[in-house]
Amino acid sequence: MHIGAYIAERIIETYENPTGTSTVHLARHESSGESAFVTVFQPKENARATQWVTRLQQIQALEHPAIVQMIAGGKLSDGAYYTASRAYSPVLKPEGRLKLHSVVKLSMQISAALDYAHEHGLVHGNLNRQHIVIISEGHAGIRGFEIADASADISYDVRGLARLVHRALTGHELQSVDVDQRVPPAVADVLRAALTSGSGYVTAGEFHAALEDAASQFMVMDAVRTAEQKTEAQARRRAERVARGDAMPSPPSRRGSRLLILLLLIAVLAVGGAAIALFTRGRSDSTIPTAAVLPTLEASATQPPTEVPAILPSETMIATASPTAVPTEEAALAPTVAPTETPAAAAVLPTEPASATPIPPTETATEPPTIAPTETPLPTNTPEPPTATITLTFTATSQGLVTATSLPSLTPSSTPVTPTITPTFTITPLPTITSAVPPTPIFPTLSVAETLTNPCVSMVGDSVTAGTGVYEVPLMGYAFVQAAPMAQVVEEAFARVGMGNIKGINRGSPNTGISTSNHPSYFATPQYAALLEDHCRYTVIMPWINDITPAQSPDAAAVRHAAVIGDLVTTIVANNPFGRVVVLNYYTPVVSQFAANSWAAGFNPTGISLYNAAIANSCQSGALSTFRQVTCLNIHELFADMGDSHVIRYTTRDELNSIIIEPVRADMQQFLDVYFRDNPGGAVLGDGVHLSPRGKQRLAEYLVTALSALPPLEGVSVNPTG
Repeated sequence: MHIGAYIAERIIETYENPTGTSTVHLARHESSGESAFVTVFQPKENARATQWVTRLQQIQALEHPAIVQMIAGGKLSDGAYYTASRAYSPVLKPEGRLKLHSVVKLSMQISAALDYAHEHGLVHGNLNRQHIVIISEGHAGIRGFEIADASADISYDVRGLARLVHRALTGHELQSVDVDQRVPPAVADVLRAALTSGSGYVTAGEFHAALEDAASQFMVMDAVRTAEQKTEAQARRRAERVARGDAMPSPPSRRGSRLLILLLLIAVLAVGGAAIALFTRGRSDSTIPTAAVLPTLEASATQPPTEVPAILPSETMIATASPTAVPTEEAALAPTVAPTETPAAAAVLPTEPASATPIPPTETATEPPTIAPTETPLPTNTPEPPTATITLTFTATSQGLVTATSLPSLTPSSTPVTPTITPTFTITPLPTITSAVPPTPIFPTLSVAETLTNPCVSMVGDSVTAGTGVYEVPLMGYAFVQAAPMAQVVEEAFARVGMGNIKGINRGSPNTGISTSNHPSYFATPQYAALLEDHCRYTVIMPWINDITPAQSPDAAAVRHAAVIGDLVTTIVANNPFGRVVVLNYYTPVVSQFAANSWAAGFNPTGISLYNAAIANSCQSGALSTFRQVTCLNIHELFADMGDSHVIRYTTRDELNSIIIEPVRADMQQFLDVYFRDNPGGAVLGDGVHLSPRGKQRLAEYLVTALSALPPLEGVSVNPTG
């Protein structure tokens, strides 16, 4: 059975709800052979189809390392819709169980993903064993958001997570609040509270916090009991030897016994690794569990591991299968994980760890499949009522589901200033960067027109401009960090050369694009609206990193990106005809593997060359060459002598703390705290895309030099009547 470009092999699950029927198939791509889960949705009526498409657009916008992305989709000839995601192995085998510390780590990842989805208005609603999958070694994720019941609310997911924890601990599903008697009492109380209406937890994070506390009580007290039992066993053996008359050394002192217990306790706590660090909250009302415990929950006091264990023990996972294997229950097809490289001597982490939860999956990127010709394009959301011709199509990309959109409407503000000249200016050729440190700038001579602008520089772009960055935390996940935006660094650079009156204004908006639909549109952001009112002397446009990994062919995408930059400049000039606009091109990054496997897949020499060529063509003979106000600057080789120090790479805790200007999100801060607590001399790995403090400094100095050296803006007439 063909479903778009996929060949369905068998049905995995089916869901019926008021909106229609969703059927999940195990399938493979007809040309690449890549395995996938393909969900087919048969709406009960046209309005329901609109609801489903809207939900898919919401899912598309999610960016969380523990949420599986969709890679393709479309409308079928029979009116049904489909979407595809890569096939990953489930965390739990049909009868599999996990140890308590692994369950808590699993809960940490899943609860963070659920809370993130809830904050963005999405509920999973059908959380079960089959939907919790291994995205990469030691890291889990959630799939199946597209099949949720529209009536589900957050409480469904909190209860689903509680049932999942019970299933992971016991090996069987929980149908009521009858928690297995072998579950430690404190943990059982948390599960009952989540499953009982009216007395549970508001968020998945609250449930996880309670689970941490309960688990810490059990693990600590169990370790104490184990140590005491070991001491008592030794005493019994000693007494038996004495009774037999065997020669033996003097018995240890009472103090020695206590010391032995303490040492054994410390050893046992090492079993939990990073999990124990999360659990040590110090509750004064803790009680000692008295119920029998599951064999898989026992902590060993004799052989603690020397390293923090993987978040999900490998013996409890389904083994990786070949792409053509047919699973016996559900798809057990894990992505191929790149081998871990040798860690640096001073940092306890691999160079490009494949084990970290990928922002997308870490498998080797494959050529996006071509959507079958029977599919029709997806319309943007409109307020009009649905009709019988509603259509849907998605384009495959390494980032997930992508919806085709048209060029944004670049409408000037309500009171634009209309230029009084016909631009015929030929753009200054792209300069070649030869100096590592720009010379002291020459104070600019301004034309009469330029004196009518505000003494400021607006920095326009995405997360590179805004100063955010992504760091991989070994064996934990990812942390998004807000550092100084480029505008702040440029302002400081102006001040150092005696031009403190030039203020930097940050108009960068993370997680946006301008020419592809990989991300929300920059033109819908408050930063863009404010930009049109800035009327700054200088506006600097940095091209969007997010748009260099497009859904369509890079050649066409590069031309489109340059064209939209031209439209953006046209609007800026219409609103600020006396300001200078500076357009930059793409610099050379040192992309870390986790970013290269995902949202920065196109930020490579080939992509950079195509996009820079398109920008250069526009600057030299295209739209950007028609404005006197526009200058194009070539920064491609600006950092050539800096190795990888111009981008964020290996970063210690002190270095990271020195650049953070806004609090890190709580769940991500937890990753950092746990990792650095266990590895005080370690380092986290930056994405290799966003600029480091040194990189920002170099670019800021270059911009100040270039802007200060611009000749007066002649040929722009000023209307004396205002």
